Amino acid sequence: MVAKELDIAVTTGNSYTAAMTAQATLKAAKMMGIDAEFCKVTEIKKIMEYGAMLTPALAINGKIVSVGRVLNPDEIKKLILKEMGNPDYRIYG
Repeated sequence: MVAKELDIAVTTGNSYTAAMTAQATLKAAKMMGIDAEFCKVTEIKKIMEYGAMLTPALAINGKIVSVGRVLNPDEIKKLILKEMGNPDYRIYG
């Protein structure tokens, strides 16, 4: 079972890649039936607080889980499951 609520942030320099990551994140949460509190982080000071040196960066519940890549919804679903401690989580590849 995945938690019904998550804090999800995407850091961005207002780039196309960050917009694609944000869109994929929203789609992944919707596919999983998760009520995700989603925010786009644009302030450089806040991005640095996360410890992200590249964008886009994806944070789940305050923890950076991906940096510098555009992820698809399935990849994001796997990261959400991993962060929630789901025993069915597996990475192949």
